Amino acid sequence: MKSFAAILLVLGAAASPAATQDSTCQKWCDNTNFPAQCSSQAKSNLGPCYTCGPYKTNTAAKLCDGLCADTSNDSKNCDSCENLCDANKTCSNGKCVKSAASQFSSSTPASTSSISLTATVTSSARVSASSTASTTVKPSSSKTSSSTSSSKTSSSTSSSKTSSSTSSSKTSSSTSSSSISCALPTIPARTYALDVTLGSGNQQLLFPGAYRYELRINTIPAPSTANAALTQCKALCSSQANCRTIAVYKYNDGSYLCETWASAYSDGAMISPGSGDTTTGLIPTKLDIYSVTNWAAPAGPILQNGQFANGCLEPWGTGAAPDIDYNFNDTATFFEVLPCGSDCPTSSSHYLHFTYVNNLPGVPLANMGLSAATSPSITSGTTYTLSFWVKGNSGGSINVQDITNPNNTFDNTYAATGAWQHVTFNIVAEYNLQLFFQVHGTSLIDWYLADVSLLAVA
Repeated sequence: MKSFAAILLVLGAAASPAATQDSTCQKWCDNTNFPAQCSSQAKSNLGPCYTCGPYKTNTAAKLCDGLCADTSNDSKNCDSCENLCDANKTCSNGKCVKSAASQFSSSTPASTSSISLTATVTSSARVSASSTASTTVKPSSSKTSSSTSSSKTSSSTSSSKTSSSTSSSKTSSSTSSSSISCALPTIPARTYALDVTLGSGNQQLLFPGAYRYELRINTIPAPSTANAALTQCKALCSSQANCRTIAVYKYNDGSYLCETWASAYSDGAMISPGSGDTTTGLIPTKLDIYSVTNWAAPAGPILQNGQFANGCLEPWGTGAAPDIDYNFNDTATFFEVLPCGSDCPTSSSHYLHFTYVNNLPGVPLANMGLSAATSPSITSGTTYTLSFWVKGNSGGSINVQDITNPNNTFDNTYAATGAWQHVTFNIVAEYNLQLFFQVHGTSLIDWYLADVSLLAVA
């Protein structure tokens, strides 16, 4: 079963200072039932196998060399080792051992598929009560083929003072010409002013106003001095078009953590260090909040590069979900920007192709996911129309719904026939917005996304 999800997400519980693992370790820790053990073992510097699972031995320091021994016969732990070591490991007698390399196949497994187009709306963006969702079908034409060259993009995860890591997704660009630039518009030099200093042991450090979690753009471990931490945090914010607030935490062990936020301090939001502090034993003792004093919305479209122009992915990157949750196969291309030729649904020249074939032996596992995300700059209280074209396997469906509403009052389903479909619906924005396009499935993933736009309603 497949699903394709376009998610409007505005949920940002602040990061804990728990140690950041490498990307494969992070994926395991995100899915384990023992996140506290992940954190505590990482904090004790017991090595990558300890970081990612409570049952690894010191002799298994290398995750993917066939020696990632499991000291228990518990199948969950062995499966976890498989996940960490991609598709090249199998579980044998309590150990993860190398298996024959899986070959990427272009054949289509016999399975049904569906597109789940989900408007996940939390406190910072909601589906308008009067909004509608609609689709327009464009006949599918033959797709042009092209060669691609692989590159990697990454997005930050929660981090601590000791290390920093990212979870990455393989992407491909349709061109390698040095004449093509994917550089984003230059951000004017920014200035900052201190808004407030909160101190001593606050487990939840609040903005004034209503209780509401806000979207965190990024989190990095900062140097262990206040001035160096502030300098690093300002530099990070100055590189992000929608950064309007920075938060510099100091913890009881002397470490610092920097967070950047799309909300303005005056918007009345909430920043919280998160529940991870209780598992690591670290307590925030001070929080300095600074606002960008000369922030202005980026020039050009609200949502940058929704047409994937010139074969560029920037500023899109990996979404919240891991590249592939299970049966990870790093020989495959997960999503790629390609020229669409005669298959273009609009005047745009490129589309984003989500592709993966799971042809590993055994029963396919669920929750295989790919995602791409970007954070447009929006104005609170403004109604926007989100529009995009999507095409997927025949026999599936496109579903548009507000999954935060238990009554599913905003819910529309459309058949996916292999032809392009134009999907539009309205949202009312609050403070900030993050847009995810996610694909989930157990066998074949073959979806196309084109011409994404976000326009203010007059």
